[in-house]
Formats: sequence, structure tokens, C-alpha cells
Amino acid sequence: MNIERRRILDMVSEGKINADEAERLIDALSRQDEIDAPRPNKKPGEAKYLRVLVDEADGETKNVRVKIPLQLIRAGMKMTSLLPTSARTKITAGLQEKGFKGDPFEFGAEDVETFIEALSELEITTDDDDGKKVRVFVE
Repeated sequence: MNIERRRILDMVSEGKINADEAERLIDALSRQDEIDAPRPNKKPGEAKYLRVLVDEADGETKNVRVKIPLQLIRAGMKMTSLLPTSARTKITAGLQEKGFKGDPFEFGAEDVETFIEALSELEITTDDDDGKKVRVFVE
């Protein structure tokens, strides 16, 4: 048992907090452990999900847990071939207006795998002044 959990149980036994408050604190510690946990090292091609975790410091706010299958990215890239030419032209023009260089519809299967492999190297962790933590990574 770690020190924080022991302190929470001690506060219950001393009557400083009730069981409901202790449960909320222990849940918050569990969520924090998940956010702080190191990401397992994956070999290229083993990654299966893009994860986004957002945790509030107060422990009472609903937390965000997003798990996006990388297979969805692969399928989405394949489905772009089903778009009509007129839609593809408008999408490309809109992206270029926003500074995107190139044609997003020229991605081949190798390009998608290169993109996903690059994602596997991505890990973003931020802390803000309010104690909110955000992690984005591939697992």
C-alpha cells in the first residue's frame, strides 16, 4: 500500500474524513496513477490505440478517457477513395487555405503506416496551473 492511500485510511480512522470522501480520494489517486504510469515501449506495428487522458486535480470532475483504435485511421484513409472528385477538390483547397501543403488524397498505404509509426513516437504530457493533467500517447 502506498503512502497516500495509508494517509487516507488514517484520516478515516481519526474521523477527519468519512468513507465517501476517502473513496473519492482513493479514486482520484488511481486516476493519477494511470496518468503518471509510463507508457509501455512498443515496437513499430505493435501500437493499437491513440490515447488521450485528461484528469482534474479536484478528483470530483468527470475525467476524459479517449481510446481511438489506430485501425480506424487506416480505414479512414482507405475510405477517402470513395469521395467524389468535387468533394476531394474542395477539401484539398480548404486545407491549403489553412496552410496544409500537398494533396491529402495522395497518401498510399505505406504513407499511412509511416504516419502511424510516427504517432507511436508521440507522447505529450501537460500540467496547467489548475492541476489538470493531459496525456496524449500511442499504446
